[in-house]
Amino acid sequence: MAPGQLLVDAGCGTGGVGLWLARALSVHLAGLDLSAAAVQHATARATAFVPAQRAAFRVAALEATGLPDRCAHAVVCVDALGFATDRTAALREFGRILAPGRRLALTRALRQGAAPDYEEHARAAGLVLEHVDERPDEPATWERVFRPYDSGAIGGSCPSGSPQPPLRMSRHH
Repeated sequence: MAPGQLLVDAGCGTGGVGLWLARALSVHLAGLDLSAAAVQHATARATAFVPAQRAAFRVAALEATGLPDRCAHAVVCVDALGFATDRTAALREFGRILAPGRRLALTRALRQGAAPDYEEHARAAGLVLEHVDERPDEPATWERVFRPYDSGAIGGSCPSGSPQPPLRMSRHH
């Protein structure tokens, strides 16, 4: 991405990944999330990362972002696709807002042992699956990381789980 271009953080939560990338790349950020509370928190945090005019957050579904066609120079979606009512529709929407030749970077959390259907969803959405980063040892790594939280050895709570491989898809035209 070049400075000044638009990054969409789909399922932005409180803005972490998108804000970090917007600052690192000097790009504009459009953050979308289903949670009004998360959007409010992301908005409040934004100026700690980028000038106010470079980041905007709003409530929107992954399947219906409300953004113009082909406006995004990149879309990032970190572990949020599972919250979409229709994953293929969400990927179609990402393809619609991506400018030709631009990319979607996606991570997706699955239950351990579940078979990912990345290629099927990508094809149905008109996207080209370029790469899947398989990390077969990752579930054991995350289990070791979260075990002290889960056992109560470390105060506070931390969600257990195993993030799945990041995907890179591109809009073809």
